[in-house]
Amino acid sequence: PGLARRILDGGHEIGNHTEQHLDLAALDERAAYEEITACARRLRRLTGSIGAWFRPSPTAYASPLVQRLARRAGYPHVLGCDVESRDHAATRVATVTRKVAGELRNGSVVELSLGRPVTVEALPLLLAEIGRRGLHAVTATELLDRPAADVTRTAR
Repeated sequence: PGLARRILDGGHEIGNHTEQHLDLAALDERAAYEEITACARRLRRLTGSIGAWFRPSPTAYASPLVQRLARRAGYPHVLGCDVESRDHAATRVATVTRKVAGELRNGSVVELSLGRPVTVEALPLLLAEIGRRGLHAVTATELLDRPAADVTRTAR
């Protein structure tokens, strides 16, 4: 709860990424919906809200069924990502920064894991790279609220 509060108080957003990080495409409809709603219940208990977004695990984009289930669970927006850092498997900061920097574009949605030491260490370097490119990090809400002309790629 303390970390969730710090995230929100810092101006960031929290979203649902499933309760147990299961492959929703491999589950039946009932089990997939329960995976989404279990995380929503936990978020509501921790923060008072189910969160602003749903992003499926362990894939970059949601299937039509998963999109429908997420909307039924109260998520009007299902977020995808176009840059997967693979930080969950990385042991070196350079691996993460090279992967993200190589794929980063204006409007990219970058997947990063919360609290992994390699991610925490890579983040200042990634933010500096974003700045060098004349870009800046924004919340998903800010990204999707921008006119299409402001981004070359949009979150899905």
